[in-house]
Amino acid sequence: MTLIQILQIISALATVLIGLVAFFRADTIQGFTGLTFPAARGKVEMRSIFGGAFIALGAVPFFLGAPGFQALGIVYLGIGIARAIGTLVDRSMENSNLISLASEFVFGIILLL
Repeated sequence: MTLIQILQIISALATVLIGLVAFFRADTIQGFTGLTFPAARGKVEMRSIFGGAFIALGAVPFFLGAPGFQALGIVYLGIGIARAIGTLVDRSMENSNLISLASEFVFGIILLL
């Protein structure tokens, strides 16, 4: 196993971990993302989108192999590009945005190698 393959596995597992935290500890994600949910409906969205989607996205490479890792990389780059544009347009240079932006591009590139 190469270093790149190990980093790809770590990236996919980190995605699953983010999803698990979002699903089981939605309140903790609220502080990092800046999203709030004054009603239970918002918490359900946090669990389903940040939780369920990230768990599934991170698990896909373990079922599909190389194409799954590449698909996850494309998703991360898409999120990163959207975040970069949004950060500039909305003038939101907060640390959490910059941390997310960096990790999305790093994960995206690693997963596409």
